[in-house]
Amino acid sequence: MQPRVIAVVLVLAVSLGLGYYVNSALKARVPEPSQAAPVSFSLDAPINIDYDAIPRVIAEIGGQPVDRERYVRALRGFERNARRVGHGGPAPDMVARVKQDILDTLINTELLLQRAQQNGVTVADSDVDAQIERIRANFPDADTFEQTLERQGLTAADLREEINRGLRIQLLLEREINPRVQVSEEDARAYYDGHPDEYKEEEKAHTAHILVRVDPSATADQRAAARAKAEAALARVTKGEDFAKVAAEISEDPGSAPRGGDVGALARNDVVPAYGDAAFALEPGQMSGVVESPFGYHIIKLIEKTPGRVAPYEEARGAILNALKGMKTNELTREYLARLRGEVKVKIFLPS
Repeated sequence: MQPRVIAVVLVLAVSLGLGYYVNSALKARVPEPSQAAPVSFSLDAPINIDYDAIPRVIAEIGGQPVDRERYVRALRGFERNARRVGHGGPAPDMVARVKQDILDTLINTELLLQRAQQNGVTVADSDVDAQIERIRANFPDADTFEQTLERQGLTAADLREEINRGLRIQLLLEREINPRVQVSEEDARAYYDGHPDEYKEEEKAHTAHILVRVDPSATADQRAAARAKAEAALARVTKGEDFAKVAAEISEDPGSAPRGGDVGALARNDVVPAYGDAAFALEPGQMSGVVESPFGYHIIKLIEKTPGRVAPYEEARGAILNALKGMKTNELTREYLARLRGEVKVKIFLPS
């Protein structure tokens, strides 16, 4: 992820209450925790967050107070997402770590904003407008966009302010970090040579199928009826009917039936063993008999088989260079934030 995107994510993630669920993006811009404690998750553990105990000012950074609003908003967002994802709540150790993640992100955001102000970094209203429009484009209509903001406890003015903050951080990082990111051809080649498994591509079979589904709890009579339906479909295509036409008519796989049964090119490990064994035993243009799998009965047609290979360096080079630049950017950003934190007095007022 580029600095421009990460900076906006860093600010909006806290403001919109996404907290733990965009942690991978946030950690690209905050120091790694000193202890990598395991995180546990319970489906029915309660979330005990005492919002009344959170003081009006949660921290003071370089003499500037950080009020509770963004901290509380992020915690409430985490709480909503945790309950939706986990059908309950996270274990106490996760809650403690999320609280620390949110606090660290708010502190780092304030440090970066203060440095941006010192360096005279400003953002044009047109840039903020453009970013808002990019966000709006992810929603089907204006009402859905506004309802989502409301659920997150944000007004349009709040969103505008958060985007402005994110863009100022983005510009600061582009000036302070990007010129120092240097990755050589030798670095890329060394990475490629040292990680051969990352560039192995398995043999793939491009197939189409006709599926007659069978419920795992089906009776013997129901299974027999399903197999008879599959046998009838096999007889039709064996006699010369177009496979795609029969698949569109008969197949009970809603994902592939509209495409004439085409499921694309898949490696053996991407499919259940019975399907994979039958598909990879075929030659292009051949059809299987009726194949039974946990999903039901299949008739499989092999369209094309692609042999496995190792992607050559020249093909992987661009992605490797981008990945190494991203890693270097993250490393330099962590160092930059650590330096800022060492230069500015930070006081924390949250209860332990």
